[in-house]
Amino acid sequence: MSTDDATTKPTIETVLERINTLGESLHTEMKSIDGRINKIEGRLGKMEEQFGEIYTTLDRIESHTNKTRSEFLDLRADFREWRKQLQELIPQAT
Repeated sequence: MSTDDATTKPTIETVLERINTLGESLHTEMKSIDGRINKIEGRLGKMEEQFGEIYTTLDRIESHTNKTRSEFLDLRADFREWRKQLQELIPQAT
């Protein structure tokens, strides 16, 4: 074994130890990131449910709005007919 081998061997071992330490650190960080991603996915799932409820509520509101508009148009048509009848009965009421 030459002196070059003796001085480089501890350096290689040190580098390998650092690489292993870095790998362990990255593995720990990846687990942490994975946990955060799972939490985000859970929250997104809840948001999807809430949006579904909101869309249902909006559909119901739209249905009521359409019914109200239809009733208003019927009422307006009735008023026009009554006005016409009133004008025929009392011509000076115009």
